[in-house]
Amino acid sequence: MIYEIYHLTYEYREGVRALDDINLKISEEPLLILGHNGAGKTTLLKILAFLLKPKEGKLIFKGKDVNKISKVELLNLRREVSYIPQRVTVFNGSLYEDIEYGLRIRGIKDSSERIKGALKEVGLEGLESRRAKELSGGQTRKLAIARALAIDPDVFLFDEPTSELDSYELLERVIFKKVKEGKKIIIATTDLSFAKRLKFRAILLAKGKVIKYLDTFDSL
Repeated sequence: MIYEIYHLTYEYREGVRALDDINLKISEEPLLILGHNGAGKTTLLKILAFLLKPKEGKLIFKGKDVNKISKVELLNLRREVSYIPQRVTVFNGSLYEDIEYGLRIRGIKDSSERIKGALKEVGLEGLESRRAKELSGGQTRKLAIARALAIDPDVFLFDEPTSELDSYELLERVIFKKVKEGKKIIIATTDLSFAKRLKFRAILLAKGKVIKYLDTFDSL
């Protein structure tokens, strides 16, 4: 198992639970996290990315109890995961510099080919020198995906990845390529048309609880 979750609870403030007693085992196969806005999808992704700490419960990643490891070990685990948020923040510099920063803080050197390859894969080749803040919404989404591709982690966590994209084809191509490479893909989405095209195993969240497990989305 990649992740094992036992009785996990998260509160944004006292008495307001975003996740409530989640029990879940996540294997190597890709997974969809479905649910309406406010269901707890983003919170769960951030916990899986080690960006939020649960109030209660146990999170195990590749056999390691995350509550029992050192800060250095936690930092190393974060480097195995890339979280692609719904709301993307870009730097003031160029696309090249934006991606290079993420590689540099992970100690990845000789990054030029990685960066150019990632930009080409999302259709932004030749724009390395463009200021990131000048991009359209769809281009910014592609830049966020390129960041993750350049890092090439074991686990990709996508939060509403179709937001502001004008077609599914590029995103599907990236996702299926990474699945073929043996990467773990977890996607939180409200886009049921996109989910139906992927036909991945799925869970359905509502009010912070897992209310249904699906072998594929088509079985809903």
